[in-house]
Amino acid sequence: MSFCEWIEHDNFVLKSNYNSMRKIIFTVVALGLFFVSFNSCSPAEEKDECPLEGYGLLEIRNKSTNTVHRIIIDGINYGTIDPKGVATFPLRPGKHDVQSVGISGGNGCSPAQIFIVECGTERISCSS
Repeated sequence: MSFCEWIEHDNFVLKSNYNSMRKIIFTVVALGLFFVSFNSCSPAEEKDECPLEGYGLLEIRNKSTNTVHRIIIDGINYGTIDPKGVATFPLRPGKHDVQSVGISGGNGCSPAQIFIVECGTERISCSS
C-alpha cells in the first residue's frame, strides 16, 4: 500500500466513522424529541381537586378573643370553635342556615344564610 493509498484509505475510514456517528447522534436526538413531544401531548394527570365529591366546605373563623362559639347549621349542633379558632364542615350543596352562638363571654353573631357549591369553600367569620 502506497502512502497516497493509505491516506485515501484512512480518510475513507474517518468519513465512514463520521457518517456512522452522525447517524447515531441524529437517531438519539430524534428519539429524544419524540419522547419529549409524546410526553407533552399526553393528557395531564387529573388532580384530586374535589376530595369530597357531592359536598362543599363551610369554613367558620371565630375572630373573638374570649368567646367560645357553638356552631349550629340547619338546626344541628356541629360543636364549638374556641376564640381565634377555625373549623371546616363538609356540607351538601345548597342553601344552609348558620348560627354562631356565644357560650362564654359574648353573644355570638347574627344568623346567616349561606350557599354551598359542590367542591367549593364558603368562608364566614364572627368577631363578637
